[in-house]
Amino acid sequence: MHVRFDSDDEEAQAAVPQHAAAPAGISGAQGFHLLSSVRVDFDLKDQCYVFELAHSPGAGLVAAALSNRRIKLFNFGEGGLQFVGDLLGHEGMLREVHFCLPAQPTLLHSCATDGTVRGWDARSGQQVESYSVQRLELLSCSTNGTLVAAGGGDKVLIWDRRTQRPLASFDDTHCQDVTQVAFHPLHRGMLVSASEDGLIAVFDTAPGLDEDEGFKAALNIDTSVARLGFYGRQGEKLWARSGVESLHLWEWAAACNDEAAGGNGALGEALNAREQLAEAAVSCAVGQALAPGLDYLIGCEYNAASDQLWLLAGNNLGAVGFFPVAEPPTLQLPSDGGGGAAQPAAGAQQAQQQQQQALFRAPQAVLAGGGGAHGDVVRSVLWPGAAGGMCLSGGEDSKICAWSLQPVAAAAGTSAAAPQHSASGSSGSSGAVRKHHTHHQQAQQQHQHHQQRQRRGAPY
Repeated sequence: MHVRFDSDDEEAQAAVPQHAAAPAGISGAQGFHLLSSVRVDFDLKDQCYVFELAHSPGAGLVAAALSNRRIKLFNFGEGGLQFVGDLLGHEGMLREVHFCLPAQPTLLHSCATDGTVRGWDARSGQQVESYSVQRLELLSCSTNGTLVAAGGGDKVLIWDRRTQRPLASFDDTHCQDVTQVAFHPLHRGMLVSASEDGLIAVFDTAPGLDEDEGFKAALNIDTSVARLGFYGRQGEKLWARSGVESLHLWEWAAACNDEAAGGNGALGEALNAREQLAEAAVSCAVGQALAPGLDYLIGCEYNAASDQLWLLAGNNLGAVGFFPVAEPPTLQLPSDGGGGAAQPAAGAQQAQQQQQQALFRAPQAVLAGGGGAHGDVVRSVLWPGAAGGMCLSGGEDSKICAWSLQPVAAAAGTSAAAPQHSASGSSGSSGAVRKHHTHHQQAQQQHQHHQQRQRRGAPY
């Protein structure tokens, strides 16, 4: 099967996110109610984890990357999830899955530790693209329609998508494993890479693929980068989650412009994010469902209509909280009467005060754990545009859960009644087996939670 390539102008226009009709997000009177859950494992004695979920709004599809090297496809709509089929081919652990191109909504890209990036046609279930490198595990991948980039070892690797041949390898920027690569959704030539060395690098690939000439900025968070994403009305900022559960906000566009204000340091940081989140959770009734506390950060979602960034964080019992990020105000340096010497000191003092302020407000909604929902670590949450009335979550308990945004009063106490299904090809319920398995899980719960930190570290 052949993949159609649109012109760059058409693809750029289609890549612009449409946020005009997006609601502002969660109101104080709403919360998420569990609609249904599906299992993705074939054998309850040999569970597989859900590493990551990816959503294609244009095709109504969801892809789930599993720990058994499979990618499962689902149709996703108001009725929840409907299993479509499996994508098979990777011989190593899956690391990322993305529907990157709005102009080709059924095209899915995945990368794995087998050293390959693969493109899949979700309609036919066939592999239609392949990019490979020898003796390197690929941890992240991205495409802008023309180029495909991946992080492998300490290198950023780039291929021509039309010919599927390698074009460049950026070898000198990072000194440890590259954990993230991402093309900007609007400025398609801008490429960001991040590494375990704590460096986030910004490149402009539009003029050419010269590493030195294309390098525009370096943002240093001083610890390993596990996940990042763009946010802001023009995607001019970055959020980054570290491997030690801290959150970092940067103005990457300002850092690339010598004449722009900002970008010389982090816009905001929460080095003690879990402690801040726990304090924010106990300050409101909604947060009580997150007791006894937050154990890990999942990632961020951005709502353009309200210009609000949300942090999603969870605990080992399967609950997830939705926390608005209180972005610090733009740093204003006081005048010193013309001398200039007092400004750096005053600016440093103000920046220090800002970074000591709490970065998170009280949670506005929670995905409750237990019942028919998650009972273990939640790896991935899809809340497209931080605006839709539905979201999905996937975790280490082999479940994908579909949630609906509803009035809290109507949703109270209904989670346990949500139906469960199997995603192994059977649509029937296995309630009796599942009840027996639930008792078995409860007996092993403490052992599983003790191992959570080691398990979670493996696929990031």
